[in-house]
Amino acid sequence: MIPFVSSSFLLVGAVALLRAKKTLKKTRKVFRVYMDGCFDLMHFGHANALRQARAIASFASTGGKEGGYVEGAEEVELIVGLVSDEEILRCKGPPVLPEQERVKCVRAVKWVDDIIANVPYELTREFVEELFSEKYGIDCIVHGDDPCYLPDGTDAYAIPKALGKYREIKRTEGVSTTDLVARLLEYADASENTTSKSAGDESSGGKRSEKNERHEARFCTTASRIAQFAAKVSYSKTSKMHEETEKRKTDKKQRKNEKNEETTCCYVVGAFDVFNAGHVELLEECSFVADKVVCAVIADEYLTRDKTNQPPPMLNQSERAMSAIACRHCDDVVVGAPARLTDDICKTFNVTAVVFEDDDAVTERDRNVCEKNGVQILSVKERVFSRKKLTIAKRVQANRALFEERQKRKMASEKAYYEQKAFVAED
Repeated sequence: MIPFVSSSFLLVGAVALLRAKKTLKKTRKVFRVYMDGCFDLMHFGHANALRQARAIASFASTGGKEGGYVEGAEEVELIVGLVSDEEILRCKGPPVLPEQERVKCVRAVKWVDDIIANVPYELTREFVEELFSEKYGIDCIVHGDDPCYLPDGTDAYAIPKALGKYREIKRTEGVSTTDLVARLLEYADASENTTSKSAGDESSGGKRSEKNERHEARFCTTASRIAQFAAKVSYSKTSKMHEETEKRKTDKKQRKNEKNEETTCCYVVGAFDVFNAGHVELLEECSFVADKVVCAVIADEYLTRDKTNQPPPMLNQSERAMSAIACRHCDDVVVGAPARLTDDICKTFNVTAVVFEDDDAVTERDRNVCEKNGVQILSVKERVFSRKKLTIAKRVQANRALFEERQKRKMASEKAYYEQKAFVAED
């Protein structure tokens, strides 16, 4: 049973908060929505949640019947609160990704305008008051339709709900951090036993097939979802992303004028399995040197062909592509691309440079195609972050006991969610 939270406790300070809101209404033309989370193992489900949160802001700013928190708002901004490592450890157990990597991944999502780091897991009255003050100017707080409880069993969003400043979005089906942790444990085990080639082997192939069947039955790649992710995002003039985007445009224009360059296209080839901070770093580096970045997400068939002694990709090509499409450093994404560069690809995208996620993947054939088409092969080394999924898998494996205990609790809640699942409209 969830402990009762008195209305008097929840509404303490409400009058002051609402007065502050009235002042902001008169002076501001931007609707600001806040969404917080751990964003551990950042995946396309997280990205879709952020997209929906920004869509709520767009709906409200145009006078939607469920919005209207800011009268006459003309632009929207999404502010993301990132829960600290210490808070995650206290409330949920150890995070897989440290805060530095989670910040890198969240900041790269194109619907995010700014980040507030080190936020508390619990939305206390003091913190909610700070969010609604002129310091942050938040107009509403958003969370998914899956329940979020504190260690004592109370609703983490009770205060904004009581204030009428809470909106709920639909959870993205078919993916969760819980599911990814389970797959990482399996992948780490399979990587240590690569001599097992039998598809029905209990240590890898057999269990893997069952998991994929259950997972794929829940995630459906639809045309509308791809269109939502691929749509261009416009930023308000007060957004940090607007400032960053404009600066990058200016820098590129200046570079082109100085070097008398034509429009350049960097074609980035890789699996992008378990999209991470290393991938963000790679694509960001490419965006600095090219006018257009095309991310080529290799098709499943190429990643499993003639590699029966290697674990298959953890995510299918649609899942891997969605994370790339959500990344602000990508201008376009090829879903299910060939693993090798071809003359046709070079001509279709007017490729001037090619980068491989793994430098060791470059073949003599790739070099010949590049030479024939005047394409430069660039090598982008890992700098701060690793882009190898095995690095992440080994972190989970190193804390196996803790993660397996957490998995037992989370899998039970996941099962309950799907058993009680009902239709929720999506923004």
